[in-house]
Amino acid sequence: MRLVIADDDQLFQSTVASILNRYPKDYEIAAQIYDGETAAAKTEELRPDVLLLDMEMPGLSGVEVARRVSALPHPPAILVLSNYDSFEYVRPVLKMGAEDYLLKHELSPDVLLQKLGEIRRRLIRERRLSSQKGKIDLLTRRSLLRELVLHANAPAVADAALLSRNAQSAGAVCTVVCMQLVNFLILYQADRGSPNHEKITGTVMDLCTSIFSNLGSGLIAHMEHGEFCILFTFPREISAEKVRRETDRYMGMLERNLQKLLGVSMVYAAVPFHGGADCVRRSYETARSRLGGRPISGEPEAVPALDEERRLINLLYRGDAAGVRE
Repeated sequence: MRLVIADDDQLFQSTVASILNRYPKDYEIAAQIYDGETAAAKTEELRPDVLLLDMEMPGLSGVEVARRVSALPHPPAILVLSNYDSFEYVRPVLKMGAEDYLLKHELSPDVLLQKLGEIRRRLIRERRLSSQKGKIDLLTRRSLLRELVLHANAPAVADAALLSRNAQSAGAVCTVVCMQLVNFLILYQADRGSPNHEKITGTVMDLCTSIFSNLGSGLIAHMEHGEFCILFTFPREISAEKVRRETDRYMGMLERNLQKLLGVSMVYAAVPFHGGADCVRRSYETARSRLGGRPISGEPEAVPALDEERRLINLLYRGDAAGVRE
């Protein structure tokens, strides 16, 4: 757990630091600050888990520091340090969400570590819940994207941008991509009968999600047989040419990682669009039709096109050996 200590009493700071330094695996002191203005600025810059905050410092008071810090997108837990045994004195900071206050003249290693331990356990619980919520949210958006593509009567969504967590408002420019893993027929046969049959597509989606998370855009859903729908969203003011370039850049990055990490190649077609989520299905069908007749690798005459590979996979799923031989 990372902490910033903000107190103008250097001796007291040294005492607190010496206590925390006994437990380097549990606590890391990110900064020791001696004035209010720097405390607010460094807390915003360093984003610690906990701010140990003195109520009286040069520059900004503890109340002002707490007010600025509490307004941050990811505010730290605030533990107030006070010389005054008066609840009214620290009430303003507690109303802003501070965890508690500790009296300096009564502070002992046990008291400090107990309080920090409580905060640490709470933060761990909250992060676990946040992680679980994020996974559920991702699965929900993937499922909704798949429904929008596969079913004309899918649940209505006001705007396609709502599927992407980075979209700030309605009216974002979207691009839908149809991506097909090359020679998925071979991959399918190699993994057929395994209890981890979905391992290939699951790994691809996890890799894509990791890349898209760093890029700040992108949602992927598996359709069938190594075919994926990818939805990108961009700010409404972006030009059509930049949308195309950014889409190609994202897909190029994805292609390189698929080849490098999984040894898998892919082809894709992209269709940009403006409008609601009802446009997703039409745009995807357009992208899919553009991709359908494209050879998947090698010479066009020697290698089956994607539509042919899809037909072969469907025959394999049905166990139609005669159809496959044809």
